[in-house]
Amino acid sequence: MAELRPDMLQIIIGQYARVRYVPERSKTLTETVRRYKEFLPGRGVLPHPGPRNVRWFGANPWFGAEVVPALRERVGEAAHPTGTESVTD
Repeated sequence: MAELRPDMLQIIIGQYARVRYVPERSKTLTETVRRYKEFLPGRGVLPHPGPRNVRWFGANPWFGAEVVPALRERVGEAAHPTGTESVTD
């Protein structure tokens, strides 16, 4: 995969995308998502947000408490790179 610019963010959603685009992945999606700090700032690995994963989200409260805020911050940085104004400014 080509190198991304430093201000770019690649969002990898779901098991199939993880297998295809994360060569240094862990054995399971959960283990890979738990390692989110190793992938940021260039990539965010997420479970698919579909209704079949409601149980996964309930069983992994650390995702909403840790990963979502970190990824939200990184998305904001990618959307408004240094030197540009954000919508909230």
